[in-house]
Amino acid sequence: YYPNHQWINGDLAFDDILQGASTAVLSYQAVIGQSYTPPAGAPHSEINEGDSFGNNATVTATIMEDEVNLTGEDQSDSSSTTSTIPTSTIDIELADLNGNGAPPPGTELRPGDEVTFSLTYDLVTGDYENFTLTAYLPLPLFDLTGLDASTIWQLGTDNTNPNSPSSVTIGPGNSLIFTFDDYVNSGTDGSTIQIDFTLTVSDQPFADQRSFNVLAESSQTTTLDKTEILSSDDVTLIASVAEPDLSIT
Repeated sequence: YYPNHQWINGDLAFDDILQGASTAVLSYQAVIGQSYTPPAGAPHSEINEGDSFGNNATVTATIMEDEVNLTGEDQSDSSSTTSTIPTSTIDIELADLNGNGAPPPGTELRPGDEVTFSLTYDLVTGDYENFTLTAYLPLPLFDLTGLDASTIWQLGTDNTNPNSPSSVTIGPGNSLIFTFDDYVNSGTDGSTIQIDFTLTVSDQPFADQRSFNVLAESSQTTTLDKTEILSSDDVTLIASVAEPDLSIT
């Protein structure tokens, strides 16, 4: 390659000794925008978690007969890559037991205990569409039947998301569903969604020395094709539930 010339010579340009291919590297940077160019993604064009972007490059050059004369024939090569905005994962923890803070691992629950669970999701972009957080509670320990779901939750202390749930409902599978719908963040930084909800341990019979799980799930859709993105976290939170020990003498 001659820096004062607007051409690049190949390996066999001036001799018959094969030494390897000639390489030219073109480097550039691109900044991902806040949103797609409307009307793409309308009415919510902002970029969400899970959205993908294509990047294509094509190089075209004219073959030279020598360092002065062109052959009139062109050769082209192209390449492409795809980048995807990462998605976060939901987390659920037992945050408080009877107002005494998070219990140590292996703590037994007892009928009548007040248990607070904390759902946390760290948003990567801060924008989302059709976003929901769902907690599936085990029966019969936490029976949601007949509860007023709007009275058992609050935003957690680590919550930085300005948008609150538009509805809180009891769903299939003894689930508690927090619906956030859509939200547009004018900035590029993410935020944290944290929901705390408190339930009372039921007095219904349950076997001793049996652990149980609480399943948390997040759901949202991508901007263009509305693909659903699910994230779940199945955590063993309680070692067992204390039940009466009957003996006959």
